[in-house]
Amino acid sequence: SETSVSVFMSLMSCFLHETGHLIDELFMTSAQRKKILDIVKSSEEYQEMMHKREILLSAKKLSSKDKDILKDFNLLLTDKELFARAFAEFEANKSQGALLEQLQKDAILSSSTKKYFPSVAGEIKKAYSEILSEVGL
Repeated sequence: SETSVSVFMSLMSCFLHETGHLIDELFMTSAQRKKILDIVKSSEEYQEMMHKREILLSAKKLSSKDKDILKDFNLLLTDKELFARAFAEFEANKSQGALLEQLQKDAILSSSTKKYFPSVAGEIKKAYSEILSEVGL
């Protein structure tokens, strides 16, 4: 059924993200990690997230919802999370199918926090391809 496919794609999206963490921990040098993070941090999406985070940080009083959004930003903007999400996006872009659509849907559902970096997807693809080849993956 359509619901089963959607659930499966959500699980695959999560699996790719967690695989990104595993690859980061087991195989990446600091230089390789920096190469990916520099690309991600140059993206429009990252810059937008940072800007929204700064606005929330400068507010004198935050609503409960804004506190939750700030908490999300504080997690999503860590290097470990940026690396893992970039890896998930890299793998999903290779499929150009239902998995990529699910990643995009998950990003839309995250409301004010963008989780992926389509503005630099080509650069991420090139960098990950080179780095994974270097480490034999």
